[in-house]
Amino acid sequence: MVLERLLIFTAFFLTAILPVSAQEKSSLYIDTLNEVDKILGEHHFFKNTAFENSDAIEELISNIDQQNLIFTDEEVDNYISLSKNNFDLGNKELLEVGFDILNDYKKRYKTLLAHQIQHINELNEIDLFSSERIHRNRKDQERFNSLSMIKNYYESLAKSELISIMIKEEEFEKSVNKLKKRLNRRLKNLEQLTEDDLFSWIMNSKTSLYDPHSNYMSPRVTEDFEINMSLSLEGIGAMLTSDDGITKITKLIKGGPAIKSGLIKNNDQIVGVGTREDSQIVDVRDWRVDEVVKLIRGPKGTIVKLEILPSSSP
Repeated sequence: MVLERLLIFTAFFLTAILPVSAQEKSSLYIDTLNEVDKILGEHHFFKNTAFENSDAIEELISNIDQQNLIFTDEEVDNYISLSKNNFDLGNKELLEVGFDILNDYKKRYKTLLAHQIQHINELNEIDLFSSERIHRNRKDQERFNSLSMIKNYYESLAKSELISIMIKEEEFEKSVNKLKKRLNRRLKNLEQLTEDDLFSWIMNSKTSLYDPHSNYMSPRVTEDFEINMSLSLEGIGAMLTSDDGITKITKLIKGGPAIKSGLIKNNDQIVGVGTREDSQIVDVRDWRVDEVVKLIRGPKGTIVKLEILPSSSP
């Protein structure tokens, strides 16, 4: 299937497209953090307000574990003590501690998702008939004291989610399989987090100390923002989402190339993309939606090929 893009503009950030070594990337992160510090310190409304990097560590933990469901009380105390007792917590050290915490977050969340999958595999339908209750909003609740308590809570969450699915699906096995797909998708999303994503979390934990509306945008996010603001690049005229690792078309935009082609319908799935008329199709299953969009989008008049699974397919 071949579609023609409409017009708009082209501007790319070199940091987003040029390959760099790990050492160069680390240096780039430190330089970026230093520059942001300088800009906020000189130009922000609260420019005379002083913040410690240990405050950014507390904010980071609060941001990534808002429901108090990843780290134990002792683990959080250790992270905060480590940052506060480090009297020389400069930007380099902030990044080191921040990345350590975020990597611990990824490992822990991966462990908890795997535990949920194992728990679901061991459940029988009779296990769902109980009077068990859980507090789904734990933002104002105390943190758990142990990993085993966190795992028990995740078991309850999985059971609650399974019950919600069964209300619609009715069949136990079908509901279990649907939940396992969801959990595996969450694992894939976790694995797709990049260093740039983690760096953005650290940066925004620091900028949010000034006010909740001061945000750092990574080169990829900035590129998307500028494209949207300047209407520099065109897509196919469709709104996309991810459904179990597959990019799905949720809405066709009136007047766009997709709807004009007459070949694409709502709920069709995009499983492959070719960026030129003579290029090979790239399999985009399990890609992040933003990466698929980046591959599809381009200047007016260029060609994009899509491999589509119609919504009517069995």
